[in-house]
Amino acid sequence: PSEPTKEDLLSQIKIKSLVSVYWEVDDRFYNAKILSRKRRSKHVYNLEYDDGSIEKNLDFRSVKFRLLDGKSVHNVTATDANEPDSSSSSSGAITSMVVSQEME
Repeated sequence: PSEPTKEDLLSQIKIKSLVSVYWEVDDRFYNAKILSRKRRSKHVYNLEYDDGSIEKNLDFRSVKFRLLDGKSVHNVTATDANEPDSSSSSSGAITSMVVSQEME
């Protein structure tokens, strides 16, 4: 099977989707749940992180994130890199479009 494109992954984000968002300043991913989508904006969402903090108006086209579906993890960045990295984690297979750390 071919690697999912950035657009494929962006189109899979739904309300209540579980994601992991990369924070460059901390050099790590943080898990969150999608709460809502901004009106008239296809890829801008409000989310709640596992620690209870809320982030509003996050544009997923401009951040590195992982889409968590329970069976696998998909990574994507705003640059839409085509450098696959095959890794594995305890939560299942990881399909990535960029080199990134495994889930913690």
